[in-house]
Amino acid sequence: MERIRLITLLLSMLFFSISTSANIITSGTCGKNVAKSVKWELDDDGVLTISGEGPMEDFEESNVSWQQYRSRIKKVIITDGVTSIGKLAFVGCSELKEVIFPDVLQSIGERAFQNCLELKKVIFPDALQSIGERAFSNCLTLSLLYIPNSVKFIGWLALPNVHITVGEDNPNYCAIQDVLYTRDLDTLIFCAKQRKGTVEIPNTVRHIADFAFSGCKELKEVSIPNSVITIGREAFMECKSLHAIKIPDSVVSMGWNSLSGCTNLTKISIGKSLTSIGENYKKNITSCPKLTKISVSEDNPYFTVIDGILYTKEIDTLICCRKDIMEVTIPNTVKVIIWGAFEYCKNISSISIPEGVEQIPGYTFYGCKNLKSVYFPKSYVRIDSQAFLGCNNLKKIYLQSSNPNGDILFCVKTGQCTFYVPKGAGKIYEKWRDPSIHSNEPFKFDKVVEYDYK
Repeated sequence: MERIRLITLLLSMLFFSISTSANIITSGTCGKNVAKSVKWELDDDGVLTISGEGPMEDFEESNVSWQQYRSRIKKVIITDGVTSIGKLAFVGCSELKEVIFPDVLQSIGERAFQNCLELKKVIFPDALQSIGERAFSNCLTLSLLYIPNSVKFIGWLALPNVHITVGEDNPNYCAIQDVLYTRDLDTLIFCAKQRKGTVEIPNTVRHIADFAFSGCKELKEVSIPNSVITIGREAFMECKSLHAIKIPDSVVSMGWNSLSGCTNLTKISIGKSLTSIGENYKKNITSCPKLTKISVSEDNPYFTVIDGILYTKEIDTLICCRKDIMEVTIPNTVKVIIWGAFEYCKNISSISIPEGVEQIPGYTFYGCKNLKSVYFPKSYVRIDSQAFLGCNNLKKIYLQSSNPNGDILFCVKTGQCTFYVPKGAGKIYEKWRDPSIHSNEPFKFDKVVEYDYK
């Protein structure tokens, strides 16, 4: 009788375990060189298991093998034998909470876990050598990453907003107070976004990498030593608590957008060796709405400051205007005005564009809410449709050319503006038609007034 009861119990336990085990809902292959060398299967508990030998394939966003099941994946298990995780493999798996890596894993591809918002824990194996660009970017709930001794390469923006520690014997990288450097302290690679207060950069560092401090919103001060030669693109972008920055004499170049979005930056000091400020200077210093002091070393052969405005040394390019400035006289030597040059200059009421300036690019006067009048030269000036965004009080446009410039009609509120044109040119402006629009109706210059330009 006891034997029958025991058999019955064992059978019921077996039935229970079978009935409660997860069911495979889909599967496939994802090997890089031979598709069948690596296989995958997803069960109805949301566990994605990847097994086999060798590397996974690299994906594009539209052809990930488990594309339609991304939102159901909660856990990823990669078994021993798989040596790499493919590019974009798990990007956007918004419910993924845990990943188990195999001991033999050597590389994690670009953007492999990007936007895995619920991923809470990652333990890298000791064999890992490479972490691709943006591999864990925007993994908002990760709090700690340990970089093992084996890692040789970390791509830009590969790591999320986390505390960083590095194996003591790693020959390539080291971490000091949540800042990642190359082991020789030659390059500052990455600062954890939650870093507060002040960062003292060691005086051996020669390069600040692209995106190094990007998004460090609570960082108040960065002390850049006189050893630094280059500052990468977007290096300090969105450092919203940064109040001042001193570019030492050693720095030769600053990358594109390196100070964009530093909304509380009030002071910038430029040393004697700086030769370039990003790609065409665009949005580098201009989008700092509280910038009230700009200084340049007298020994700098490339840049100068005149009456609170940063120019190239030849004074042919106007780069950035101090934001508290009230009156502006642009020298006649200026031929180029940079994108956003007068952005947030809310105290300027009037400005005159000199002869020779060929273009007013986008956002040049963005947010100049007290700008009331603009004088244009006789020469033709191309005006971007977003040049005067936010200039809600602009009411007087002085056009010295007898040939209408229709560009101005696309970037100002024509109904509230009076257009002052040369004497005898009033009817020409009133009858002007946009040649790009096939219509006999005039594209109207409202409130045309003939004005005696002398």
